[in-house]
Amino acid sequence: MSDDDLPAFRRQPGQQRSRDRVEHILDVAAELIVRDGIDATSMSALAKAAKVSLPSIYRYFPNKQAILHTLLERTAQRVRAMVLASVGDVGSTQDALAGMTVAMRAYWQLFRDDPTFAGIWAAAASVPALVQQDLEDTRLTGGMLAEAVRDIVPADRAEHLDVIGYMCVSLATSSVRLAAQLPDADAEVVITTMTDRILPAALGLPPRTD
Repeated sequence: MSDDDLPAFRRQPGQQRSRDRVEHILDVAAELIVRDGIDATSMSALAKAAKVSLPSIYRYFPNKQAILHTLLERTAQRVRAMVLASVGDVGSTQDALAGMTVAMRAYWQLFRDDPTFAGIWAAAASVPALVQQDLEDTRLTGGMLAEAVRDIVPADRAEHLDVIGYMCVSLATSSVRLAAQLPDADAEVVITTMTDRILPAALGLPPRTD
């Protein structure tokens, strides 16, 4: 199997104990990838750090790229959950503006508090199949945003709203990654400009002023 063949699991964990073991393996793998990089993270090193046997890891993951694939998807699911919780039930322009701000700031907080977010994305950038997966995850999240605001955006945005939603999530993601490289004051400018000006303008909504 090549590194570009990236099944999430060789075997789906059925029992809760097995699911817990897989989550533990993933947690430890994320820490190792952030600390050592994907190239230096071997399956044997992961087994030692996670205090599980090597066959236990291979029971679920055929290679470390499959682990990275699963980590990337797990990260994307957390982001989609935040978006859904923030903008999943908006009924007005003000609701949408407030919800996007909550989602953006929650994402920014998570990115700052959990270094594995940045580490996983950096590692995935070296694997073409995972770059494509990241794009598809972004498109899916953008579709969620589009559905949430479909009834309140102007007609000229509604026609292409799926693409605009995709663009908004991509811009928000890039802004968070940029902000993570900046001093706090500059990072705040980036996040505030995105939430108050750029995202509303892209969706044809008024700028956030409160």
